[in-house]
Amino acid sequence: MDRSTQREVYHGTRQVPPRSTNNVLIAVMGATGSGKSSFINLAAGSTLQVGNGLLSCTDRVEVAPFELDGRMVTLIDTPGFDDTNMSDTEILNMIALFLASLYEQDQRLHGILYLHRISDFRMGGGSRRNFNMFRHLCGTDCLPNVVIVTNMWEQVAVETGNARAQELANDELFFKLALDHGAKMISHDRTTDSAQAIVREVFRNPPMILRIQTELVIEKKNITETAAGIALDEELAEQRKKYVEELEELQKETEEASRTHDAQAVEELTKAREELSNNLSKVDQERGRLVSDYARGRDALHAEMESLQRELQRERTETARTAEEIYRMRRAVEQQKRGIRELRQETHHIQRHGRARDGRARDGHVRNGHVQDGRAREGYAEEGHARENFVVVVLNVVLEIAYEAKRFAARLRG
Repeated sequence: MDRSTQREVYHGTRQVPPRSTNNVLIAVMGATGSGKSSFINLAAGSTLQVGNGLLSCTDRVEVAPFELDGRMVTLIDTPGFDDTNMSDTEILNMIALFLASLYEQDQRLHGILYLHRISDFRMGGGSRRNFNMFRHLCGTDCLPNVVIVTNMWEQVAVETGNARAQELANDELFFKLALDHGAKMISHDRTTDSAQAIVREVFRNPPMILRIQTELVIEKKNITETAAGIALDEELAEQRKKYVEELEELQKETEEASRTHDAQAVEELTKAREELSNNLSKVDQERGRLVSDYARGRDALHAEMESLQRELQRERTETARTAEEIYRMRRAVEQQKRGIRELRQETHHIQRHGRARDGRARDGHVRNGHVQDGRAREGYAEEGHARENFVVVVLNVVLEIAYEAKRFAARLRG
């Protein structure tokens, strides 16, 4: 199969994949370390950076376009909400801006692949949080376009993997509700054939509009008013409540240590309180930044889109100007060609007329002697002058064409 592949990086949402009626857009989501980048590299033949362990390498939205079965497919790699390099607020802003940009540019996702490690002993809190945020981004109506991809089967025994897959499919805390609403669950064996077969599952899907796209673009909601924004704020509020309770407990323990004059305990408790206070401040900052960061990102995106539109208009104007110059030069060349043809016809006429006069001159020489001979010499002179004039005109035309061609080539280079 002939595949052309490239890697493109989109910091935030500054650009989106090229629009095409034959382009299949598929988002790839999942927790950090679930194998999203590895899956994309297998399917697309791309070279996205792959992390080791649970450290995240996807700290931006990346896309990998490639050709499959005669169609152009673009896989979109997104960071997980448990990213080690960015906060959940930054990740939600990044994904929301990207998805809103797709919708605003009249592009629709054909499906979403959600990757999950079957090797996990249990679906912990982080994995559940990721899938919960994923459902809030998508909405229930889009679940028929979702494929849950269980990954890393080579790390577990077949019986163990099958038992875990059964539990994931039948437990409402995990994937059951999504599967009940039309989502599919497919295992991936980490081969190219397996990855591309899963991608083909999305081909038949009609393009969809995600809940976050409807909320942000159609309903003009603030990001904190979206289902995903509300869910994230609730998580941050719960985290804040937990930190406040722990701080109150540490305060009591510090006071007790002070009464017993336990200096070492006081020092350790004080450090723990400082760390918790810093975490509490970060949570408060994140809750406030969700609105401001999205607004700044949206304004920056709109400004860049306006700049791109202006640049596109300049390119169109320049293209039209160049086309006009090409048309004008072609007309000039055609006129010059007609002039050359006319000169050739005139020269041919002069030559024929000269030969006729030459014959008459010879006859005149016989009949009339020196008088007719003089007239013949005048005919030769006229013919010579005509030929000289023709050569000069042709040279001038050639020089003018060369000069115009040089000027046009300089404009194209500029």
